[in-house]
Amino acid sequence: MKKISVFGIALVVFSFVLAGCTQSSPTSNLNPTTNPDTSSNAAGTMPEGSTMDNDMVGGDAVTPASNGSTSESYGGSNVAAVKEIAVDSFSYGFTPGTIRVKAGEPVRLNVTNKGGFHDIQIPEFNVKVSTPDGKTTPVEFTPTKAGTYEFFCGVGNHKGQGQKGTLIVE
Repeated sequence: MKKISVFGIALVVFSFVLAGCTQSSPTSNLNPTTNPDTSSNAAGTMPEGSTMDNDMVGGDAVTPASNGSTSESYGGSNVAAVKEIAVDSFSYGFTPGTIRVKAGEPVRLNVTNKGGFHDIQIPEFNVKVSTPDGKTTPVEFTPTKAGTYEFFCGVGNHKGQGQKGTLIVE
């Protein structure tokens, strides 16, 4: 009888603990840095709302459309949506070679390594991310200051061999 009472008490305590662990606040699953648009882009394609500007260096600039910028409200504060841009990394270059973004807007470069050992670096924004061969690696940062910056592969002499591009922050 004593074993059954101890077991019963333990079962009741366990039930209360389990019930308390499964409750969550209504905003606990929100991530304000993700884009609510879950559509995916195939590697090498431009995100929806982007335009090509053939007058740019290398003839391949990506400019997220100004009307594509949205704000989401989380708990009373506005958070800018992430601008996603597909970038291909290969020996020895990046496509697109020029990327345009806005200061203060979070950016996610989805970098697809098309072969070899590469990384992507933007020192002014503390970006230094290895990009494994054959994989797409998300690289997130928020440019804080308008200007023209270089992004590049820092592996070996890849930058010297032309694996670099231009980031224009407006």
